[in-house]
Amino acid sequence: MLACRAVTATRFDLEALRAIVKGFARRRLVVWGDLMLDRYLWGRVDRISPEAPVPVVEIERESFSLGGAGNVAANLRALGAEAVLVGVLGRDEDGNRLLEALSARGIDVGRVVRDPDRPTTVKTRIIAHQQQVVRADRERRAEVDGRVAADLVQALVDEIEARRRTHRERLRQGRHHGAGDRGRAAKPRSVGDITSASIRRRVTSTSTAA
Repeated sequence: MLACRAVTATRFDLEALRAIVKGFARRRLVVWGDLMLDRYLWGRVDRISPEAPVPVVEIERESFSLGGAGNVAANLRALGAEAVLVGVLGRDEDGNRLLEALSARGIDVGRVVRDPDRPTTVKTRIIAHQQQVVRADRERRAEVDGRVAADLVQALVDEIEARRRTHRERLRQGRHHGAGDRGRAAKPRSVGDITSASIRRRVTSTSTAA
């Protein structure tokens, strides 16, 4: 006998979701993750290769899109947030192309680290007649370490410290312009308690656990 269990869809509070989305506006959010370029080769198949029993795709056009953390940053930007990327790119043409695409969408790429020894991750999909035939990945799967890892952590530290300085300056200006008790009572956000050492400890412990 085959036992079946009813599956119910999760119910979402639409008003709560709308409020969350509205909260993205004018927020500066850091996205830390893998940066990659999605490449698409579009074509058609008319014959089978005489070299092997595989289709021969005649490429008609090529397109690119953001993948990985870049796609997340683009979505946040579309929701009104100020997105900042922290990640690694190769010092190559694909890396340049990806940076241009990110900048064109208004994403801050000033914290992206370039590594001349690591190729930019590119995932190429060959599509014929709206059907994906094969995907080819070019990437280096080894963990980021050494100088590049240190530069990544420093990029995150610099971003947090820059936001902390901005927050303190706003508090100072609020008091200067007569913000009164409310200005004096304002407490720094939790970012004020984050130090370079604590960030490095957290990143190191996370990497070790992974």
